[in-house]
Amino acid sequence: MKPQRWLRPCRHLPALLLSLTALSLSAQTSQTVIVRPAASAPAPAPASKPQPRLLTLDEKRASATAPGTLQPERPALPQVAVPLERTAGAKVRTVVRTPRREAAALASSGRVSEGAALCGAQKNPAVREDCRDDLHARRAGG
Repeated sequence: MKPQRWLRPCRHLPALLLSLTALSLSAQTSQTVIVRPAASAPAPAPASKPQPRLLTLDEKRASATAPGTLQPERPALPQVAVPLERTAGAKVRTVVRTPRREAAALASSGRVSEGAALCGAQKNPAVREDCRDDLHARRAGG
């Protein structure tokens, strides 16, 4: 008798099932589970070391120090020494401040001129313009 046509693809089925069973068994045996203690578990305390005894109020009062009696181990050393007297041979540089020099210094430094800020703070537009014109006239004449 000839095998049926639908049985031909199923001839490898028993071998396939056996290989899948063997694979699942080997995967189960190769898995190892490591159980670690929880992080919040208390550490075992050594039995030989006793806990320190807390002081009573009378003992704390007796061992207290008077204010100002504690001193640091080493005296504090100054980090920067700045001479307060004039040293011999030091040149003193004087800078004459004129409105033009101040305007140039403000323009190069990116700061706001105090006079321009005061003029800009005026509420009345006519007073603000008069203040700015006066400021420009002072800068040009100085």
